[in-house]
Amino acid sequence: MTDSAWLEILVRMTAGEGAEQPTEGIVAIRLDKESEQLTRFRVWKHGQRWRVEHLSGRPRSIQGDRFTYTFDDEDGELDEPRRTERARGDRPLDEVSSVLRRRDPWDWRPDDDDYSHPAAPPERTTFLSRDAWEVRLAPPRHKTGELVEVVDAHDGRLLARRSTVHGDIARWEELRVVESLSDDLFVWDGPFSAVQAFGEEDVPDELLEAVEDERRAEEAFVASLGLGDLWVEGRGDTFGHVDHDGGRALVHWSAAAGFHLLRDPLGSPVDEEDEGVEQTVWTDDRWRWTLVTSGVGPHARSRLVKDLQERTRSLSATPDP
Repeated sequence: MTDSAWLEILVRMTAGEGAEQPTEGIVAIRLDKESEQLTRFRVWKHGQRWRVEHLSGRPRSIQGDRFTYTFDDEDGELDEPRRTERARGDRPLDEVSSVLRRRDPWDWRPDDDDYSHPAAPPERTTFLSRDAWEVRLAPPRHKTGELVEVVDAHDGRLLARRSTVHGDIARWEELRVVESLSDDLFVWDGPFSAVQAFGEEDVPDELLEAVEDERRAEEAFVASLGLGDLWVEGRGDTFGHVDHDGGRALVHWSAAAGFHLLRDPLGSPVDEEDEGVEQTVWTDDRWRWTLVTSGVGPHARSRLVKDLQERTRSLSATPDP
């Protein structure tokens, strides 16, 4: 497997929705990380649009041309779905959408904190009688076990996903190409909840004031850290390609580094979502600071920690920014 072939697979995985034929079928998805049980859903999908229902017919997720509606799994009366808007960069954070939605191209940049590069050359296979590639992704530093994804060789859609440690995560169990799908499948005209369910002209004054107060507080906090002169060394990644016929060769090197710094009052509970993530924690008289980095090497990380500790120490004796 050459770099150019892997890049071709990546293109199909990230931008192949236009080649998708209208399909319907059954998808089995693990909803609970603590359980190996898979929940089955009926799915209609064409390109970026989908409709997902429980086998009982209760809606679970609907994505149209602009909005995504996510419904709760609880039994009983159907609650209002949560609406997110793709044009605003909003992503529905649920297990169903993570299987049907394609990862963005920038999610595949080499990153030690995510499954972003192959652990072995992809291998050709078949899945539900469709030509496919099996891609084994190396684990990030804070996780164990490879992530194995089976992707359609024609349009790059995800057909199955499993962990070599935790087992099956999701898989299509039935997948049929149909002539067409009704546009009505991808529309929700009932009530919904959203962060912004009104136009700019209709925003209440008290909400505008609250948003402006939050913006000023954010600006003051960032300014108090004085990060304008901060330099962070990033870890570089390299790949190359050699044209054996003409002797032409290419090497590409890129680097990216980042971090997030969280301030919590002393004694406040630790966020369970951060457990297992490599982080550095320190405290002062008032605050607990938590640093999580991405793409920063060990030596650069130690210098970054020392720098940020000096910047945050003075904030303990000042009013809240």
